[in-house]
Amino acid sequence: MKVFRTLAFLDCWDGPDNEPIVYHGWTLTSKLDFSEVLNDAIKPYAFYVSEFPLILSIENHCSKKQQDQLAFHLVNILGDLLYKETVDTSKTLLPSPLDLKHKILVKAKRIQQSVESQPQNLSTQPCLKLQSQPKPNKQQKLKSR
Repeated sequence: MKVFRTLAFLDCWDGPDNEPIVYHGWTLTSKLDFSEVLNDAIKPYAFYVSEFPLILSIENHCSKKQQDQLAFHLVNILGDLLYKETVDTSKTLLPSPLDLKHKILVKAKRIQQSVESQPQNLSTQPCLKLQSQPKPNKQQKLKSR
């Protein structure tokens, strides 16, 4: 059984009229409206081949205002397909791919801001933080060879 999916990578940039666009920056690729990408490509074809979760990896080059618009489009266009559950910090494991069938997960960074300036429409749900292992230094790498 295959449970792994490829990621859908989206380079998001500020577009005209407060509408984010998707394109590969500094290249001659076409610029597409973010909402059209979600409506015409992601939503209808996300589970065409597999029912397992799809991860949208968003490379975010947008201003704060257009990041809010990205979030608005994700929630309103993808609806129930978007994984929006509150993270249960008492659990030691993340949900399995089987638990996430027919769900779209978003991997992205957002601009850091002070608590008092956070808009009300953004999620303030906690995120799980994965513990990263310290990188070995050069001497440790040489010893392991």
